[in-house]
Amino acid sequence: MDPDIIFERISPAELRLSEVEVASRLKTKKGYTDDVIEACRARLEGVLDCRFSAVKVSVCYPAENIIDLGFGEFKSVSLYDNLDSAPQAYIFAATIGLGADRLILKLAGTSPSEHFITDALASAYAEAAAERADELLRARAKSMGLVCRRRYSPGYGDMPLSLQPNVLRMVNAGRLLGITLSDSLLMSPKKSITAVMGLKLPQGEQEA
Repeated sequence: MDPDIIFERISPAELRLSEVEVASRLKTKKGYTDDVIEACRARLEGVLDCRFSAVKVSVCYPAENIIDLGFGEFKSVSLYDNLDSAPQAYIFAATIGLGADRLILKLAGTSPSEHFITDALASAYAEAAAERADELLRARAKSMGLVCRRRYSPGYGDMPLSLQPNVLRMVNAGRLLGITLSDSLLMSPKKSITAVMGLKLPQGEQEA
């Protein structure tokens, strides 16, 4: 493995689902209790294979709203503002694995209700996996005396989704995470997330 690549497996026990997000995805009220939902959750947790890989890169700003993360220049006003002149960034990808896709596909042909519930829960688990990766990378940054900006994903705001192949290649997502990309830039496993997080000195310690 590339020595610059950060790779970690994430235990499902480390994932903290947002109760509000899960309720929203399930189109139900916060504080819900339902035996079918809990059964779907338990079955899904049994097939989760959560992993993430990341790399720390230098960031260049050739012109206003123009960014270079190491794979060529591109324009994004929203990411430019988000990075706030950060000289470095983490690029990362996180996934809950292909087992979730297979389970969801199987349920599509056997139980529409369980398919809907499991798909919604899988999306929430993917977000939780990205959040856990976020936390681990922030801890690494802190150990180096740095802080992370809020993570930002291709396809959000005006950050081009066309950057996805470059992002996945940078973190070796094919080999480490089993993530592939379709011609329409859809990831497989479907419940996967990529993001960029700017790295800066803490406020007050910025170089003049």
